[in-house]
Amino acid sequence: MTWNSNDTKPNKADVDAPLPPITRQFFRNQIIDLERSFAPKFKKADYKGQKNQIFGSWSQGYNDLQRTLNSKITAINNRCVAYGFDSLVELEEEEVQPLNIKND
Repeated sequence: MTWNSNDTKPNKADVDAPLPPITRQFFRNQIIDLERSFAPKFKKADYKGQKNQIFGSWSQGYNDLQRTLNSKITAINNRCVAYGFDSLVELEEEEVQPLNIKND
């Protein structure tokens, strides 16, 4: 969508532009594009996030990036399933193990 510098609203032609067909492949492509956009971030990331002393901003660590990516992929997958398509990711369910109580 293009915005003119003088406008506060998008052009009508951009708003009425046809959407691509919503298929399972459409959502799969969104996930692939997301993975590609995160690849350079992962390459530069430290294992732990750290605060930039000069600018006072926080740089995301590897685990922070992984959580962000996972939540975005989950959101895209939820939209895919809501449209009636099969899930795109394998969700791992952890088995809950009962705790063993020590005998004193």
